[in-house]
Amino acid sequence: MKAVEQFCSEEKGAGRPAEVSLEEQLVETAVMFALAAAVAGIGAVLTPAVAAGATAFAAHWALKATQVTIPAKAVLDASLLRARGAAEKQVPGALREFSGGAGVSLAAYEAVLLALLSAEAKVMETVVEQQLIDAPPDPPEVKWGVATALYDALEQEKDRCKQIEWDVTSDFWFRMQTQARPGIFDTGIMEIDLADGLYPDDPLRVEAAYLGGEGANEMTVAPYAKRPIGEIGLPRRLIMRDGNLGWGILECGWQVDIPFEDGRWDYQYLTRWGDSWLCAKALGLRNIADDDPRRNDENTAKGLLMVWNEIKGQSVAQLGGDMRVTSRFNQP
Repeated sequence: MKAVEQFCSEEKGAGRPAEVSLEEQLVETAVMFALAAAVAGIGAVLTPAVAAGATAFAAHWALKATQVTIPAKAVLDASLLRARGAAEKQVPGALREFSGGAGVSLAAYEAVLLALLSAEAKVMETVVEQQLIDAPPDPPEVKWGVATALYDALEQEKDRCKQIEWDVTSDFWFRMQTQARPGIFDTGIMEIDLADGLYPDDPLRVEAAYLGGEGANEMTVAPYAKRPIGEIGLPRRLIMRDGNLGWGILECGWQVDIPFEDGRWDYQYLTRWGDSWLCAKALGLRNIADDDPRRNDENTAKGLLMVWNEIKGQSVAQLGGDMRVTSRFNQP
């Protein structure tokens, strides 16, 4: 929950530049998804940690691993499920309490998420404690093993859980602005500029990536540089402004918008030879003639997919770039 406060803080976080008021229904939907994403992410982090701890405990006490791993996972799953359900029930009331019916500001968004994440944590703790109390006492080592595995996992992974809360808070704040302001191209969209001068058979590099919107500043934008591009919960716009073919004379430019979830990719070429670069990429070529029959829509689409598959598992930083604030939002 500290991550939510840091993201929304006025000192360095998203609250520093300005406030934006969003429709309550939009925020309610976003908060519901944010809670689900937070629980899913935390569950994905804790599950292997709990399994490892339970396995180690079982080995130490000469128990079968499954004697500890199965009940430990059952307790974790139940606590996560109950926590999410309890928090989701409180969303409408929390929004009414903190928004005052006049739209939802960043401060209200922060207050709602903090209240609900706190509620989730309390429910998780209560469920874990109750299930441990109700667990069969024979053999007694199993109950201690389950408790040890759960509490050790929470302690070991607290930093990663904090990062998940930050990522969820940030993604949904900027994503709401994209949905509330359709057509404003630099609001809540992560623009990734590929390096100039790349040939289709060169390894891809990133020159820089940009993010704009209310609350975008150096502190809130920088963490996106370290996250795998394919896991970022924002629309992503890949842009090649000046790729190369052949002798490197032609300017090959294209861009594509990739949604944060399954959906239609929006592609357009920026120069006449943008399609040619992508077709050459699909075919593993360094050059392709303008009249080559393989220069077609099918290979253009294949080229785009190859570009995405090459970069989606890497971060902007790993590809040589850094994160910057879209210029009109870059306020002191």
